[in-house]
Amino acid sequence: MHRWSIEGAGEGSDAALEALFNTETHELFRRAQEAAAKKAEVLATPCIVNRNCLTSPACRHCKWPVMGAMMGRFSKSTIEAALAHARKLESNGVGRMFFASGWMGYELPESYYEIVCAVRAESKLELYGLFGALNRPTLERLKAVGLDGYLCGLESPSETAYKSFRPGGDTLLSRVEALRNAKAAGLKLWTGFLYGFGETEDDMKQALLFFKELAPESLSILPFEPFPETDMEACDPPNLYQWARMVAIGGLYLGDVNVFVSRGEPNTVLFGQRAGANAYYCFPT
Repeated sequence: MHRWSIEGAGEGSDAALEALFNTETHELFRRAQEAAAKKAEVLATPCIVNRNCLTSPACRHCKWPVMGAMMGRFSKSTIEAALAHARKLESNGVGRMFFASGWMGYELPESYYEIVCAVRAESKLELYGLFGALNRPTLERLKAVGLDGYLCGLESPSETAYKSFRPGGDTLLSRVEALRNAKAAGLKLWTGFLYGFGETEDDMKQALLFFKELAPESLSILPFEPFPETDMEACDPPNLYQWARMVAIGGLYLGDVNVFVSRGEPNTVLFGQRAGANAYYCFPT
């Protein structure tokens, strides 16, 4: 069986997980929907702190450079803008906001802490961070200034696939370590991976075994979506039926976890609901 090259990350096998992969789809979706019905709905929206990114070369699937060229250079957010955004979300009934940025290295600029601290002081929103892999002291400081949790996906549970679309920046192994460090810092965990990058069934099983060890509060297994004018624009998107099976398997295996999908595409929402989603990325105007 494939093993990641970091000790203890997703090693071994589990009979319950194997049984879920072998469950007939109608039964799998039925069980996932029953589990979702017992959970509260969670809405989460990003607050962009900085759209610049130090990853070089840029990720082959990333839409941010394209959007930056279309809209002009992205600027850094201010405390005032972040506070206004938080108030807007609260008035729209959104309960969770996640601060997001392009990857700026394993330590964050000082302005990031100032923004998190200011929003924490004036908002009752659940606050998460999304900054890629960070070192433990940085995660501990984010916890100290007010973050409730940290969102860090694996991007792909396959090291080969990961390196093919993300040759620069933080690594798969550094993301694994960041998740462990975030848990050690007392942060809630929100993790997952993108589906449809060439990962094998075994890769996905190893990721879920690792997540089971971490016991994340939220799970995002999102389908890869090719974006125009990126290096991967000609790549085929994954089959949403098969993606939904993976979402259902992940949610059922991890148990008491919020299962996130995006509200960006109607088919994604409908398949996600069949697969037991109870939580949504949303973008109020």
